[in-house]
Amino acid sequence: MACIRTYVRLKPKKSSGGYFQTDDTRITASLPEATTISPQGLGPHYTQPNITYEFLFHKLFPENSDQSQIFDSVAVDIVDGFLNGYNGTIFAYGQTGSGKTYTIEGESNDYSKRGLSARAVTRIYKSLEKRA
Repeated sequence: MACIRTYVRLKPKKSSGGYFQTDDTRITASLPEATTISPQGLGPHYTQPNITYEFLFHKLFPENSDQSQIFDSVAVDIVDGFLNGYNGTIFAYGQTGSGKTYTIEGESNDYSKRGLSARAVTRIYKSLEKRA
């Protein structure tokens, strides 16, 4: 039960840059040409062709993932652990405007788009109701 898991949810993009490839657990960023400039302009700058970075995660959620898929994969085990006496944390991290608040809080005017927190509270109350 005691482990850290990392997940990525891709936000729909306005235009495709074509630099990223994804699968279920990985993002690969391939930059055709990158120019590196030394700090404060000191020293030479150089161009490095074909830089590739690979980032691995427990699961990557594509742009068309809905809130229920995120909850089922990320939060159910944590909420159930909480109900059995374990501590659990869901920590959303990312750039401003990347979708953290939407994932955690969701939309208040559309029940199917509730975020992780509302779904967690619902699961907790349903569980307590069954125990009563």
